[in-house]
Amino acid sequence: YRAAMASQKPVHFEHHYSRPGADFWHSIDVYPDEQGLSIFYRDITARKRADDLAQLLAAASTRFVSTLDQNAMLRVVSQLAVPLVGDWAAVYLVDEGSRVTAACTQAVDEGKRAILKQVLAQLPAVPGDDVLPWNRAMRKHEPVLVDPGEDFYAALGSAEARDFIQALDPISLLSVPLMARG
Repeated sequence: YRAAMASQKPVHFEHHYSRPGADFWHSIDVYPDEQGLSIFYRDITARKRADDLAQLLAAASTRFVSTLDQNAMLRVVSQLAVPLVGDWAAVYLVDEGSRVTAACTQAVDEGKRAILKQVLAQLPAVPGDDVLPWNRAMRKHEPVLVDPGEDFYAALGSAEARDFIQALDPISLLSVPLMARG
């Protein structure tokens, strides 16, 4: 803003705002004149997140090529997702019958990683319904984004599972199916 006032020339920049409960990007255009500044903000959060996700998937593809070990691939995906897309990630492998055969967790905070391991232990070996976003993503073969609310927590079933997920304090949950061999 000072540069625009001093030079009396328009200035454009992008700014990332982050505070507990909020994380967003703005594109900002500043136009000076003799009276002061005209400032225009445009929310570009969705575009930035899409760019981040594209980078994640590109990096994951490159890393997948380098290993055929499924457990190593689970680790790679979870490591790439944190902190690029979120503060924590749980990645699990399912077979053709939708049975969970392997899982890996990653978190910025080690305490949350321990909670994630407890959450995974609570999940059924075979997903039973489409109420939970990760089950819906697997069955429909498309990403699912949810803002966890009462319906989500009620669908978790046990009070213990609900307590573990609430301890993770999710603002939103993104479930993305990764397909292999169809």
